[in-house]
Amino acid sequence: MESSSLTLSSSASGVSKSQLSKSENILASRLSRPSRGSLNLLRHLEALSDDKSKSNNSALRSRSLKTLLPSGSDGTFASFFADAKKKVQEKAAGPQLCRGIDPASENDNFIDLGPISTSNPTHTGALTVLPSINGARRRIEALVRSKGGVEALDRLERERTQKRLSEVVSRSASKRPRPSPLSQVLDTAPPPSGNVDPEETHRDEEKAASEKRRHANHELAQLVSQGSSHSDLAAADEVLAEKRLLSRLEARDSIEEHLLGQHEQECQVVTCLTCNYRSLRAGRLCRKEGHRLEITTATRRFFACRNCKTRTSTLDRYPQYACTSCGESLYEKTGAISERRGPKLPGEKLLIRGLEEKYLG
Repeated sequence: MESSSLTLSSSASGVSKSQLSKSENILASRLSRPSRGSLNLLRHLEALSDDKSKSNNSALRSRSLKTLLPSGSDGTFASFFADAKKKVQEKAAGPQLCRGIDPASENDNFIDLGPISTSNPTHTGALTVLPSINGARRRIEALVRSKGGVEALDRLERERTQKRLSEVVSRSASKRPRPSPLSQVLDTAPPPSGNVDPEETHRDEEKAASEKRRHANHELAQLVSQGSSHSDLAAADEVLAEKRLLSRLEARDSIEEHLLGQHEQECQVVTCLTCNYRSLRAGRLCRKEGHRLEITTATRRFFACRNCKTRTSTLDRYPQYACTSCGESLYEKTGAISERRGPKLPGEKLLIRGLEEKYLG
């Protein structure tokens, strides 16, 4: 680009101002500046000159602006821009492959993308592949011809496949157990493989499998009936576990008997001096408003209603309120816990109308 700018400036200075018009002088002064547009125009002009004459490449690079620009005898800038407009119109006419290349000239860079004719001797040479590939292909074709062609090779391959299959079948048949001489004498030998019915073979296999399963089940039953050599240890462990269970049940029964015989017990009682009541725990309103509470020790007594057996407890000697279930005021002393009752026996159930069937038919 530096050489192009130097050439442009030197050629612009060498052009006489008397030979150019005012507009041409302005254009020449602007082209003398090394700007992108001037350098691009100069490069374009040099490329056009290179296409016209390849032999004068070195001379075209050193030519000045006076030789590149159209002179007074050849033409003016107006004719140059007119030619440029014609080229623009030609480009706008439609797309064209390899624009600017002369098909008549024998150029090495010209590529013919048309269909290749095999009758043309010049094209048949271009279709030839590498000599090594051609040689390998000729050797393969000669080998196939020597063996009788493609059909002969296919037939030979089928024969080899059949031979391999027959060998596999014969090998599998040879692996079958051969009958012993004793079985042949006793006539218990299995029939030859050629006369064996597939259904009979399947039935024999199922029979053998069922016999094997039956034998395994029989052996397992014998092992179970024999028992274990450590059965005494297992029995001792069972006795020990039973004793532990009975001891826990006895402790629970003793605690239940003690609580059933206990009719009263000492406990802590909360007394609100503001509300003037006594209870096992303080009320929510007393705790919220911060009433004065007093904690003392008192005796809690357990009672049960004589009518409905509903349990209750009181801090007095006798309940001062009626039963919540039936409304009676007769109570009797009871234990700290209720008596645990199991399921009733058939003789304990009272059936006034006798045995009744819920569902008939």
